[in-house]
Formats: sequence, structure tokens, C-alpha cells
Amino acid sequence: MDLRLIKDQHIIFTRVVSNEGNGYDAATGRFTCTVPGIYAFSLQHCVDTEKYSHVTIVKDHARLMAGVAYGARSWPCATVQAYVRLQVGEQVWVQATWESFLFDNGERMNAFSGLLIHK
Repeated sequence: MDLRLIKDQHIIFTRVVSNEGNGYDAATGRFTCTVPGIYAFSLQHCVDTEKYSHVTIVKDHARLMAGVAYGARSWPCATVQAYVRLQVGEQVWVQATWESFLFDNGERMNAFSGLLIHK
């Protein structure tokens, strides 16, 4: 299944596996910090053949890290990671930086995760 995204569209991950502290909101796709510290965020994005994925991890409207994937002859996945200090109330989310297509077929999966690594 392809998901078409327009420039600056937030990517919402509705399937939540773990949400300790309930910082992630599956309705908005935003993580809101409730415990200050240093966090590691990771985004896996997959694309279909001959399509692009332009994505970024954002903290309160500032890009932390961005990446691009292109499906030349197969269905590749790429990872973007960002490490950031957060204060209570600051938010982190994922969005497209250009028109993009995410591909997910159960064998290739898109995912966003965050982990508090130091208080």
C-alpha cells in the first residue's frame, strides 16, 4: 500500500506498540515530552519502485534530521535518527519535506520510535 504525502504533511503512525508514559498521540502523530532529558528518535521509511520518500524528524517546527529514499529497482527502506534534549511540553513529530510516497506491505514497514536515554 502506498501512502501519498504532500510537502510538510505530518506522518501519523496509528499502530502503537508501546507508549510508556503516554507521550505519543496517535491522533496527531506528535510525541510530547513529559520527562525532561536526552531522547533518541528513529524513523524507518520505505518506498515503492520508482518513488521517493523525503522525510524529516521535527522538534517544535525545527528540523532535527532529514532523509531521502528512492526505489530504483526494489522496495528499499531507510532510517533517519535524531538525538535531542527535550524539556517538558516540547514536541517531536515526523513530516514530509517534499511530495513523498510511503510503502508498507507487512514485510516492509514504516515506523517512528523514541526513547529517553538520559535524564
